[in-house]
Amino acid sequence: MKLNTAQKRAQGNPIPRVKITSGVPAILAEYLYYGLLTYANMAVAWGIALPNIGAGVMAGLAAICSYRLRSRDCSFIVPPLCCGCSFLLIQIIIHDESLLHQINRAFVTWLFSVTIVQTLSFRRDFLHRFAFVAFAILLLTLPYINLDYVAGNTGLERAGLDHSIGFANPNDLAAWSGFCAVYFIIRGLASRGAVNRMSAWFVGCVCLFIIALTVSRAPLFACAIAVTVSLRHILKRQFIAVIMLIVLSWIVYALGLTDQALRSYTERGVEDTGRLLIWPLTIERILDSPLVGVGVSDLKTFVPGFTVPITPHNGFLFLALSSGLIPAAFFGFYWIKVAKVAFRSTTDLYLNAPFQIPLLLYAFMIMSQLDTAFMAPWATVVFCTTMSTPVGERHSKVFDNRLRQVRKRQLLMQPQSSYTSARHNSQL
Repeated sequence: MKLNTAQKRAQGNPIPRVKITSGVPAILAEYLYYGLLTYANMAVAWGIALPNIGAGVMAGLAAICSYRLRSRDCSFIVPPLCCGCSFLLIQIIIHDESLLHQINRAFVTWLFSVTIVQTLSFRRDFLHRFAFVAFAILLLTLPYINLDYVAGNTGLERAGLDHSIGFANPNDLAAWSGFCAVYFIIRGLASRGAVNRMSAWFVGCVCLFIIALTVSRAPLFACAIAVTVSLRHILKRQFIAVIMLIVLSWIVYALGLTDQALRSYTERGVEDTGRLLIWPLTIERILDSPLVGVGVSDLKTFVPGFTVPITPHNGFLFLALSSGLIPAAFFGFYWIKVAKVAFRSTTDLYLNAPFQIPLLLYAFMIMSQLDTAFMAPWATVVFCTTMSTPVGERHSKVFDNRLRQVRKRQLLMQPQSSYTSARHNSQL
């Protein structure tokens, strides 16, 4: 019978670490990716933007990463690549859209990013280093924060960033901050020392405060669910009740059932709510053209009661409406694979297991409220690091206590002779 990680450690058998050499880029490639990420978001604000420089360097780095990936089975990145390629082909060939369209260029960048991040994710602790870089970029944008940001055409003021920043929109800023908040809150829960724990939680609170300034409610609900899931071992019997309450609140918000009451208290408009109105109309348009969609230029839908047309505000509906069901099917299949790996990694105590399911839930909830949130760098990192865990190193330091408890419990269940032998082997 094949034993899992905890059983092998309980019997004193050493678990071989998987040393990854082939297919892993040098650390300079990772630093270059962080530099490109900073450049893409801050270059215009700093006045150092050069035409096509960032895209050219990213294409070159993606080519290098593709070459290094040739020595391993990377079938798990085929679905997102097929999704992006089919999307672009339908837009260019069927709908006669330009490759230079803003959304099409974003998909090209996303294809490069998936290739690069998937390669970098084989490096140990890549997720943790990226989280610190993401928070550092968030700090760099704070001097450019605009507390009187006007979202869309509603005239309602929310905190956002200067338009020269890559994620200036309040919703995008809140989603970026929410990723950092979830990561650092979970990191505080997994840390041992009081100083490390309090420092991580302080950073998480700073990120939550930024979300509050944006008055974006979807990231707050997503953070609440993600953190609650990470606390499931502490909440125990109360976990199901707490998570159901939060999920119910999120559903009520997503359907726009409390917009009138919320407007009375927060003076918010309905620019990013009212899904109960936009989603049925979007699905109706998808059924009218299920194979190829309507194109990115005709993406917005007129909704009764709204002064301007609005987008689907959902990643799956966005793909299906703009390019048909083929890209959406590839992306849905990719999501299923990522979810399966995330749950399996938690069961088998893989590296980064405490972070994967909460971050994946956060990404899913944000994607269900925003059109292109799945192409954000933090979302790409969440997907790719999750898919790389089956070939990564097992046994993380954050699981030392849990492994020790599992080992002790299983040793006590063994006969006395086996218990003594196993304890002697474990001490060796």
